[in-house]
Amino acid sequence: MDLHGRKVSTPKANTTVSRGLTVSFGAWEDFLKQNFLSHYSESAISWIGTVQGFHMVFVGVAIGPVFDLGYVRLLIVVRMMLNALRFLMTGFAQQYYSTFLSLGVLVGLGGACLSTPGVAIVAQYFTTKRSTATGIASAGGSVGMLFQCGIAWLLDYILTTWYRRLTFAYCIP
Repeated sequence: MDLHGRKVSTPKANTTVSRGLTVSFGAWEDFLKQNFLSHYSESAISWIGTVQGFHMVFVGVAIGPVFDLGYVRLLIVVRMMLNALRFLMTGFAQQYYSTFLSLGVLVGLGGACLSTPGVAIVAQYFTTKRSTATGIASAGGSVGMLFQCGIAWLLDYILTTWYRRLTFAYCIP
């Protein structure tokens, strides 16, 4: 229950997918530089990851009031659709602009929809040891890093387009 007596569902794997994808952009950056964005500079490719992080923080400011109004399920659905669309569109991306939109914009927007409420919801359930609980909730990003560390290994062994499409299926519960 939240402050207004409504039932609130807690986001599953709140920061695992959202922050793990952003934190582990280095694996994607290396892959993109070696493959279909090889004619772009590392600086241009790193802008994709920068936009991810920017959207996670900047859009997270706008997500807070939506969370406070009790639209947690809507945020989860929006994040799920954006993340699934991201993986699907990354599978088809062949140019810089499409990679930028799928990996930069969609990951950032989708991550903001879940990482901000995922950490903020802890404050509603814990009155004592709130800082410890928030720290544990924020540590989910490192668990997502384990998922993303397999990218570099998997990208070498299976066709990258199918890897991204299979990861798309993973993000749909």
